[in-house]
Amino acid sequence: MKLTLRQHLLGSTLLVGASAFGTPAMAQDTEPAGSEPTGPVETQLTPSVSAEGEDVQGGQDIIVTGSRIPQPNLESASPVTVVNDQDIKLSGTSRIEDVLNQLPSVGAAQASGVSNGATGTAEVDLRYLGPKRSVVLVNGRRLMPGDPVSTNQSADLNVIPSALVRRAEVLTGGASSVYGADAVAGVVNFIMDTSFEGVRFDGNWSTWQHNQDDPSVSGGLNMSDILASRGYAQPTGSVTDGRSIDGTVTIGAGFDDGRGHAVAYFGYRNTKPVLQRDRDYSACVIQNTGGGIPRCGGSATANPGNAVIFATTTEGSITSTLAALGPGTIAPFGSNIYNYGPLNYFQRPDERYIAGTFADYEISPAIKPYLEFMFMDDRTAAQIAPSGDFGNTLTINCDNPFMSTAQFDVICGNSNNLINGFLGSFPLAVGAPYNPNPGDPAVLFPNTVPGARTIIARTSSSFAAIRKADPASPTFVTRRGAGCSGHAATCRMSSRTTPTSSTAVRSTS
Repeated sequence: MKLTLRQHLLGSTLLVGASAFGTPAMAQDTEPAGSEPTGPVETQLTPSVSAEGEDVQGGQDIIVTGSRIPQPNLESASPVTVVNDQDIKLSGTSRIEDVLNQLPSVGAAQASGVSNGATGTAEVDLRYLGPKRSVVLVNGRRLMPGDPVSTNQSADLNVIPSALVRRAEVLTGGASSVYGADAVAGVVNFIMDTSFEGVRFDGNWSTWQHNQDDPSVSGGLNMSDILASRGYAQPTGSVTDGRSIDGTVTIGAGFDDGRGHAVAYFGYRNTKPVLQRDRDYSACVIQNTGGGIPRCGGSATANPGNAVIFATTTEGSITSTLAALGPGTIAPFGSNIYNYGPLNYFQRPDERYIAGTFADYEISPAIKPYLEFMFMDDRTAAQIAPSGDFGNTLTINCDNPFMSTAQFDVICGNSNNLINGFLGSFPLAVGAPYNPNPGDPAVLFPNTVPGARTIIARTSSSFAAIRKADPASPTFVTRRGAGCSGHAATCRMSSRTTPTSSTAVRSTS
């Protein structure tokens, strides 16, 4: 009886235990469809089928980039424009100044396209306040002046290897409080890649191409018409010029288990010139004649020369005007024109060698010496039209044997050109509006040559320049009168000619 009771109790215990173990499984199997999963999100499995019955793709990694890259705009009180190394490479230029000139805050300063007034340097001009008011830094330290004899003492960007620039930071506000008055316009800081490791070669080859399509100008004329009026040949066809090559070799490595690092570089650049005569639209200086029809113009300092004299108009009035000089002739209200356009550069020739090294070594967290060495040898040519003697006032004698009768009648035959006084040492013509005594008689200039006869007075001519007609030879001469007696007339003459055509004015007896 006792055994039977114990067997029943044991069976009840086993049954209850089986029910206890089976309850979770029964609850899992009977979970209603569509119920929300419970528990932590991390422990839940990603479903393989969406609610619409479509396959669910596996999870993808989320990558956050750039969170630890230094950004100057997050630390600076003033906005900073950053030009990184990719911007420099995509610009397609080998000159760092050309890259910066694309920014709206940078004005055109000394660069490869400057012909008249070029110093041979490359400068940055922020806010158009001048390179003197823009500070250039390399790794936060000032770059040395490019031209020690210049007045602005600005840095020469030719020394910077564009292939090694990691980024350029341009700050145009609030820099003078840190760097002084020479940073009123702003600061450009070039951050170099001083942590580069390995060997790298950066090369760039570029050229210019232009189709000479004879562009039209106002007045129904084309450039071919304007060039033909002065006897200039018209550039035709397709021209490819201005080739530029630039190469830089960079070598970098760490040493002493990363406590030290050194980077060295060497670069070479060669650029061919582009002259304005090589383009149909610039082979001649276009000037307006006043009637809406352009002409092939230029400078009035020309060969054989011009004179600024007083002449009589068709209405009978006296006026100051240009007069074109010729062999024994003078034409009032006309002028000789020198076309200076063909000799000016669109792109100057340039050859540059650069080399340098950046090194540092960490002795301790508080002591980290560094070395920065940069070398540059840049040679370029600045060419403009041959110079001239512009607007200098000289005196010419009315008994000058080299003056023709026609020239005498126009210059000395008009009393308004005669000298009747001086303002300091400057001769005053009778008809000059700044002459305080226009009614005084002409001044007598006695001849000091023994045996020479005395002429009445001297005409004062203001001869400006004698420019060489051949641009291949840069020799210039100035024609001046000798001490003859007589009247002198004032006229302002300008001329460009060869030295062999210059003559001395002799006194006569």
